[in-house]
Amino acid sequence: YIQPDEILGTAKSASNDVAREKERLKGMIDSAFSAMFQIDEAGTIKLVNQSACDVFGYTEAEFLGNNISMICPSPHKKRHDSYLKNYFASGKKNVIGQRRQLQAVRKDGSQFSMVLGVKEVVSPWGERYFCGFVQDKTEVNEKIQLAQGLINSSFDPMFGIDKKGIIKVVNRAATSVFGWTEEEFLGKNINLIMPHEHSENHDQYMANYQSSGIKKVIGKKRNLMGKHKDGKLFPIQLGVNEIILDNGDSYYCGYVRDRSEFELKADVLKAAIDSSFDAMFMINERGIIQFVNQAACSVFGWAEQDFIGKNIAMIAPKEHAENHNLYLSSYLTSGLKRVIGKNRELTAVKKDGSEFPIQLGVREAKAASGDRFFCGFVKDLSKSKKDEERLKRHQQLTTGMLNSAFDPMFQISSKGIIQMVNQAACDHFGYSQEEFLGTNIAMITGPEHCDRHNSYLERYLQTGEKRVIGRRRELLAFRKDGSSMPIELGVAEIDTIWGEKNFAGFIRDISRQKYDAEQISEHEKLTEGIFASMLDPMLTVDEKLRIYSANAQAGLEFGAETTDLIGTSLSDHFAEKYRKSHKDFFERHFRFRRHDSSEALKSTFFMARNNKTIFQTELSCTELFGPFPILLGSVKSLEHEPGSRVFSLFFRGSKEVKDNGGSWGLF
Repeated sequence: YIQPDEILGTAKSASNDVAREKERLKGMIDSAFSAMFQIDEAGTIKLVNQSACDVFGYTEAEFLGNNISMICPSPHKKRHDSYLKNYFASGKKNVIGQRRQLQAVRKDGSQFSMVLGVKEVVSPWGERYFCGFVQDKTEVNEKIQLAQGLINSSFDPMFGIDKKGIIKVVNRAATSVFGWTEEEFLGKNINLIMPHEHSENHDQYMANYQSSGIKKVIGKKRNLMGKHKDGKLFPIQLGVNEIILDNGDSYYCGYVRDRSEFELKADVLKAAIDSSFDAMFMINERGIIQFVNQAACSVFGWAEQDFIGKNIAMIAPKEHAENHNLYLSSYLTSGLKRVIGKNRELTAVKKDGSEFPIQLGVREAKAASGDRFFCGFVKDLSKSKKDEERLKRHQQLTTGMLNSAFDPMFQISSKGIIQMVNQAACDHFGYSQEEFLGTNIAMITGPEHCDRHNSYLERYLQTGEKRVIGRRRELLAFRKDGSSMPIELGVAEIDTIWGEKNFAGFIRDISRQKYDAEQISEHEKLTEGIFASMLDPMLTVDEKLRIYSANAQAGLEFGAETTDLIGTSLSDHFAEKYRKSHKDFFERHFRFRRHDSSEALKSTFFMARNNKTIFQTELSCTELFGPFPILLGSVKSLEHEPGSRVFSLFFRGSKEVKDNGGSWGLF
């Protein structure tokens, strides 16, 4: 038999245990970071924890007994109870047991994003309750928005994909570059932006990495082709990184850079470099060729792919090739520039093994990454060396020709400075070549022209008036010892390909000519005196009997002025009756007479004067040899035709005869 007091004590003890359990559960609920609510079938709040009060700004007392719709924004606020009724009627769990992201309202009216999870609880007495677990996503969403903002602010396309290659995240730059919208991207395989030859194998690439762990692409940058929505391909640079979440899931972030503009600039730059006539190389710090232009391929005989990745020593002769890397390492260690920034003449080797001369210039370049490169500029000197040798031979030939000339020759600048002089000039004027070169040409002119010589040149260069250029002049020149000599000077202008004006002076010493001219003048005066003082008439004729000259006695004999006789034919002065026979006689004589014979021909002729009277005379004919102007003196005569023969005719014992109808005499 149990006493009432014992029953009452037991009940009190049980009640205390329940209270303690409720307090323990309440403490546990309040310690949760997430907001928690318990509502009944009518949506009335029965239980709330401290986090809910903190998140929404209400006190526990303000929550309890009120409908849960107090934290719902419109239009869900009015519809919340209907959601519960629909569930009770249909049993369809649209919300129960799921997590959803919704908007909630705080006491101050501000809205925020939350994740809501709802569970149904049935008590032992059949009462149905609903527990809601609320996670404030404000901070998370802010971080997500910030991250999305940062991603969208990138100028380069960015993609986030899962391990199956499905696009989960994409930024605005990707939509702009590739042409698809964000909605068209999300949920699609990343091979959407790949050319056909890669899109088919992409998933296999992913599977191989996940099974082997070998990172062939992850953490590296590659230059590939991307595909636009319209199907066009364009160059891109792709970098891929792996992200492993706390739950162990792997995602991959792809960073894409559109290289179209870069490739265009690179193509333009390469085209410009390839248009260079000189070979160009770019090598890294280890001497490995990174870039080569078309001229290098043409000059050395290798194709571009044969050069790239090879050591630059491949174009160096064996004695230098072995030490080339040593030269580089020495510079990189010491910083001493023995080659960098300088031009040197060396020997290089072609693909066929032949060696040829080059000029090498090396410059150092630093990339933005800090990598150091060296650019080599190579000029093929084969033609230049041949040209130099040809020029040297030409100069030697020219110098030899000039020095073999008998007459002095000078080349002067537009300021009158002697730039070249031949040996004859040194011999004539007594100076050495060293004394001539670099000195003004006025050194050989007389005092009259010395001070004015430069002004002559300046006047010509300013006005273009040629008072001396292209003409010959006679003037006095002076030797080193101060003695003078008469010269004939000819000046020619020389225009160089560089636009400089030079002048060539050709000098002839006419001292002998002057002397000879004086002697000839004296001889001519003597000849003229002899010719004029002759008592017998005299004529000079050529083989066609044309009269070249006549003395005064000939004029008196024929009754004419000597000037009237010159230029006429001797046959015109034969007596008409004997004209043909006399003419035939001379023709036979000239034809059969030896050219070198000085024997005189003598015969009797009948001549006619201007007054028609006839006279008989003995004529002596002798052929003349030598410079006829000297022989004939200064007597007026016709210009002698080169190659024609000249004869002198002397008339003696002339007697006038009359025509009695018979013969005038024997011929």
